[in-house]
Amino acid sequence: MMNRSLSAFGVIATIAIVAPAQAAPTQIIRFGETVVRLDAGFLGALNTLGVAPSNIQPGRLAVDRRGNVFAGFPVTTGAIDLGTGKAEISHVGGLSLTAGSTVVELTDFDIDSLQPSPVLTGLVTVNGNLVGRLPLFSLMSKSPVNLPVSLNNGFVLQVSGIKLALTSEAAGALNSVFGINNLTGGIPIGVAATTAFVF
Repeated sequence: MMNRSLSAFGVIATIAIVAPAQAAPTQIIRFGETVVRLDAGFLGALNTLGVAPSNIQPGRLAVDRRGNVFAGFPVTTGAIDLGTGKAEISHVGGLSLTAGSTVVELTDFDIDSLQPSPVLTGLVTVNGNLVGRLPLFSLMSKSPVNLPVSLNNGFVLQVSGIKLALTSEAAGALNSVFGINNLTGGIPIGVAATTAFVF
């Protein structure tokens, strides 16, 4: 269920601070959180299709005073190259999508920009049966490949302004599970920002 308070998510912002010259190119990510401001059009489409989203703990959903819906997922580990923006960032928690007796769970998200086309993958479970890890959302930023990275105080990592879009594979899977044909690849899902600590 959605929590009206956003205090748990902290401040979502892009901090344009250049990483210190002495910082090693590759940093190990220890913990943090990725927050996604969900696209109103995507939420409207789910509502029209009779699909209700909810959080899977420790993932969270919240609504601000303007009606914007945010999803937050704790970061557990990962690594990022500060020079190139190439990264793999792992999360826990997720989202469930329910329509009637059908429940699709999307969990354990991984941000992967090691490949030419950055993607967010997740474990997909349908009515308790594990389908597998699928590429769920493509990741887009001002740079076609690299994530926009900044480092604050030498250990606070900021990755902001990442646009998420539904992949064709995920759209096909959801259409099949829910018995619809409305979802297509490229549908905007939201804009993500990751704040994490590196040591």
